[in-house]
Amino acid sequence: PRLAEVRVLVARLATGTGDVAVDVDNARQPVNGEQAAQGAPPLEAANETGPLVSRLQGNPSFHPVINRFSDRLQDQMEEIEQLQQDNNYNELALVAHWLKGAGGSVGFDILSDIGRDLEEAARNAAPQDISKLVHNLRGASERIVGPSAA
Repeated sequence: PRLAEVRVLVARLATGTGDVAVDVDNARQPVNGEQAAQGAPPLEAANETGPLVSRLQGNPSFHPVINRFSDRLQDQMEEIEQLQQDNNYNELALVAHWLKGAGGSVGFDILSDIGRDLEEAARNAAPQDISKLVHNLRGASERIVGPSAA
């Protein structure tokens, strides 16, 4: 498919309706230090302070999906921490894979990066890396500011 078709599909999926197009190209750029975090290693970038704001937050069409993601992430954090405690690396890799995809889709690129690294650490059964990444994910998740609070 052409890039334009993919953008329309992603926008429709993000709204949850399947029939509303969103202007992905004109979504607001990263703010509040998020741009500086892009490209930085997730272990370092996640330690930043201040609010974590979606790069898509400037587009009201994305507000519902950003809020749903934020709510789900809070629930998933409990599961991630339990899977870490249980050394259940297979399930942890699956949840991290969700975070990798969903985080980037709603404009939280740092969370996508952490998800990518957490998935890899879980697949490699690397408990020290997992511990650092889960700690940084918890910190980043607590810094999320949704559209209604921004």
